[in-house]
Amino acid sequence: MRTLLNGLLALAVTNQWLAAAWWCTAALLGAAGLTWAGVAAVARNLTGPHFEGFAVIIGVLLALQGLFTAGALVTSRFTPSSKVHQFGN
Repeated sequence: MRTLLNGLLALAVTNQWLAAAWWCTAALLGAAGLTWAGVAAVARNLTGPHFEGFAVIIGVLLALQGLFTAGALVTSRFTPSSKVHQFGN
């Protein structure tokens, strides 16, 4: 559920439906949380006594979602002519 809410918040901030700086900060914190949760899940699974492949896949996908969300949020703050903005396109 948190992943869905963070995705909706990131969508609203990227499309500038919520333009305040604190909304962007909240979405970036959510993206950092997703990345941390994904990396922690993979690390726990690889160092634990019982290996489960699906947990690695889910953890990697969570980490990627957090990284891509952060990338989209950071690049949306630059002007369209900026070189950094081209990362998101």
